Amino acid sequence: MRRWLAVMLSSVVLMLPSTASAAIHSAWHVDEGIRLIGVATASDGSAYVVGDRRTSVTAKAFLAKFGPDGTRLWRRSWLPNPDGSTNAAGVALLPGGNIAWTGNVQQQCEGNGWFVQVNRPNGSLVRRYVTPGWQCSIAETATDIATSRGRIFLSVFKHGCCADFYEDGFVQALDATAHRIWRTNVEPPSPTPHSFFDAADGIAVGSSGNLFVSGWGATRPMLHETSPIRGTAVLWKLKSNGTVLFSHRIMAAPMPSIDTPVAIGVRGSAVMVSAGIRGSNVRWHTSPTRGWLGRFTTDGSLRWSRHWDARAPRGAQPTGVAIDGQGNTWVVGTRRITSDHGLALFVRRYGPGGGLLDKDTTRGGSRYLHGTGVATRGAGALVTSEFGNNISKGGRLWRFVTT
Repeated sequence: MRRWLAVMLSSVVLMLPSTASAAIHSAWHVDEGIRLIGVATASDGSAYVVGDRRTSVTAKAFLAKFGPDGTRLWRRSWLPNPDGSTNAAGVALLPGGNIAWTGNVQQQCEGNGWFVQVNRPNGSLVRRYVTPGWQCSIAETATDIATSRGRIFLSVFKHGCCADFYEDGFVQALDATAHRIWRTNVEPPSPTPHSFFDAADGIAVGSSGNLFVSGWGATRPMLHETSPIRGTAVLWKLKSNGTVLFSHRIMAAPMPSIDTPVAIGVRGSAVMVSAGIRGSNVRWHTSPTRGWLGRFTTDGSLRWSRHWDARAPRGAQPTGVAIDGQGNTWVVGTRRITSDHGLALFVRRYGPGGGLLDKDTTRGGSRYLHGTGVATRGAGALVTSEFGNNISKGGRLWRFVTT
């Protein structure tokens, strides 16, 4: 695409990191549960965090409120019965101040369902919705949550169980008290057949009320569990009533993994998508993903993209992205540490034009620390994480600031 010289020069200036920008670093952290998955920040400085706790034999999803200094103010958990298990997936604030959060619920059998719960700022329950058939009759997994006035939106995918083999993404809308309203299937763009696998991983609401959904779409059929996996990240835009406005395949983000998440954040005219691309995942003994971040316009056009840890044995896998009030983008996730084959939480901050402002990597005393979610607050951010390798041993909430 041709551009006027003045526009090109302006873009180059925007891409350069600001000499006035300060390094980000951790101000404090607190431990909670066996893992933390997501965080949302309120205007009074408090934070709402979702994660999991350990019960005798299963996990129990919880919502916790923290004060500006990291003090836990309350915690609310939910488990349907002693043999069931719940796992948190995401949290968002409703405009009136209530908190909406989602997760998945499973009995001791194949298949699972999901739930949405609404709590007041004091922790009291407004209402909980649980999918009928979650006890072994369905297989649906919620991945993210977003809100607007009077509405709650989920990204979800149906998947195979009980000898079935498929994966299909959709968006579910509920009202502010967790009653279902509509459900819309999302598919990669034509000519991809609808029978090809796809998943919805992240969801955000734009300033106009439209929804932006990030996910994955296969580029070849998968006939059985040993079929080669080929696909790319996908970006969808929907009206608030569920009408799909566009479906764009992100060819700059090839993803030969069906399980690697695609995160999204929207603010103003910026639509930020981040994922681990060109590999299986970030864990050792696999082909590593590299970190990737792209900025899109609200019509789905890619403005610029960045990648990091792109040369093996290095690797990185983003899991969360958020845009602060200055238009800077925060990306968090997990990256490899080559010295001892460990894993670390990374935090990276980019300016509106794509320039890397600063970055940080920490393991917090653990050999394996995974970044999971991020929400901005002022000039800083709150970041969730979990430590442990194949089995999560603890969750940790971080406060990152710029100085």
